[in-house]
Amino acid sequence: MTIAGRDALVAIEPFVDCLLDRHLTATREWFPHDYVPWERGRSLTDEPWSPTNSPLTAPARTALELDLLTEDDLLSFHLVLWNVVAGLGAWGGWIRRWTAEEARHSIAIRDYLLVSRVADPVALERERMEHSSRREARHRLEGPFDSLVYATLQELATRVAHCNTAAIAGDPVVERLLARIAADENLH
Repeated sequence: MTIAGRDALVAIEPFVDCLLDRHLTATREWFPHDYVPWERGRSLTDEPWSPTNSPLTAPARTALELDLLTEDDLLSFHLVLWNVVAGLGAWGGWIRRWTAEEARHSIAIRDYLLVSRVADPVALERERMEHSSRREARHRLEGPFDSLVYATLQELATRVAHCNTAAIAGDPVVERLLARIAADENLH
């Protein structure tokens, strides 16, 4: 990062500190397990996954799987942002909190997909591994402000995607889960 970029981040750090405090005050605590229909769960060893198990249509299933991959990808962006802000005070606090909240989104969606037998667990994990293994090349941004703008736009796009997926899901459990996650994305 350039000296000018670092100086700009340091200069606005008090504002970031205020925004982080506002975020922590506005955030409503929630837990992924409260949004997952555990009663739907069955052993995948005793009863292998089948596409006919899914309570969702194929388009809704695909959209939810893409929502999960997007949430997983946002976690990878932690390193990019951390390198931009170099762990500076309030910036570092924001990045750590944001990452923890994004991880919660991934956990909740993945648990729903597996417990509800929406997705093939083997194919889902293979896709996650492949996607995760090649994600770094996509995050080559020019400087701190490009990175922060990218993250901001990605949050908005993710919120819109979750709302759109909820609208086609046809499952009140998915609608409730994605509304909760979209509320977090809105705060981000």
